[in-house]
Amino acid sequence: MASNDSGSGIRLVAFDDQQKLTAPIRNATSEPVTLFQELSPCISFIEQQTKEKKIVILITTVLEDNLLQTFESLAPIEAILISSTIEIDIDTLPTKVIDVYYQPENLLRSLTELLDAIEMRINVGSFLFNHQTDASDNLSFYFYNLWKNDVENPKSTKKSLIDQARLIFSSNNQIKGSIQQFESSYKPNVTLTWLDRQRYPFPYHVLISNALRSHNKEILSLTRCFIDDLTKQMKPATTISNCKQVYLGTKISMNLIEQFEQRVKTDIVAFQCFLRVTQSRANALVEATQPSRRRNWANVLFKIDMNDALCASSTEAIIIDMATPFKILCVTRSTGANNTQQLLTIIKLSALNKNERDKLFQEFIQQQEKLGRTINDLLRRMGTDISDDEALADEYKARGEWSQAADSFARITDPNVRVLNKYGCLLQEHLYNPSNALRCHQQALLKANDREHAETLVHLGVVYK
Repeated sequence: MASNDSGSGIRLVAFDDQQKLTAPIRNATSEPVTLFQELSPCISFIEQQTKEKKIVILITTVLEDNLLQTFESLAPIEAILISSTIEIDIDTLPTKVIDVYYQPENLLRSLTELLDAIEMRINVGSFLFNHQTDASDNLSFYFYNLWKNDVENPKSTKKSLIDQARLIFSSNNQIKGSIQQFESSYKPNVTLTWLDRQRYPFPYHVLISNALRSHNKEILSLTRCFIDDLTKQMKPATTISNCKQVYLGTKISMNLIEQFEQRVKTDIVAFQCFLRVTQSRANALVEATQPSRRRNWANVLFKIDMNDALCASSTEAIIIDMATPFKILCVTRSTGANNTQQLLTIIKLSALNKNERDKLFQEFIQQQEKLGRTINDLLRRMGTDISDDEALADEYKARGEWSQAADSFARITDPNVRVLNKYGCLLQEHLYNPSNALRCHQQALLKANDREHAETLVHLGVVYK
């Protein structure tokens, strides 16, 4: 199992020519830290994280404006923390700079809080919408309903999880210690306590949380014993006191807010995670309205009617079952004076009740069965992100209907590396269109991650011959 398929989805990068930062950061967090002393490889590594769909927190000692502006422009960077002995006015720095820290312990404390806040934003941003009951608009919306009911999915054990994790994290001493702690202390009836990032980073935060969002079946299968234990803690909200309505406060982009606005009362939404919420509106408001220097973040309060949704209660929070479907009731924006400042956006959701959930999933399964598709067929298709047009193109290719296959590939919006390379090979080998084939493979090269890069170069070499 590849280690770069694992992880929390967050990368810590230290740009520090004096190497003062790395040791204390590594001792303070379970997240791997990648150190750079030179700018060019640092930028290349950060840019690569876009292809790996990772978010970067940059920790640095630099104060030069041109360097900070360069880091500000890199899309994967979510936040910049500066360690310095020189006092500087933070208002003169780029907006991704969270703060300048003159004491290492203050930086480490801020980093801990930042990791929790960013993971919450990533979880909120993991939502999938569903509009068509046949899933023609978004098959992945039904992933967890299928995954939980897949009889062919092998059951993992605590031992198999530990054995594989020791291989995955063989070079991370912090995580190896957490794995040992899990082996000696974990009990299935206390699963909720193992969601605490600071006390127990393994297995939830360093393996499961990002696998849930990305539908990584390999990691999910490995950790299924833990997920099953957590799911067993879930009860209908109607059986838990003061759980009729819950809240979540966070910051998200205006683009995400607009997506919710466009789907009010028409679509169903499901977050691809175990969603952490609170019974306290006041506490959620504090989280939503924390000061921020980022201009493109909006303060958001989710107000959630639970009905009989499944959830688990701890002393600190309510955990809503993964991929619980919600109706979007309304989105309300409030602004400051002269409509210039976004103060708070309230997004009201209502969980589907059990009858509605059962009907939604049963209708989907029945429609797929009529098309001759089994649960395993659907999961295999989701695992490769194959769209209807790509599947149709493959069928045309199998029958030697090259033009029809090309038309199907051309209809795919935002094609991934696999699609671009397939399309390019078709154009080169069967439609004798090397110029467009070259264009496809060049686009694929721009999107390729490390594993896809070599294969794409081979395709380019064929076109250039």
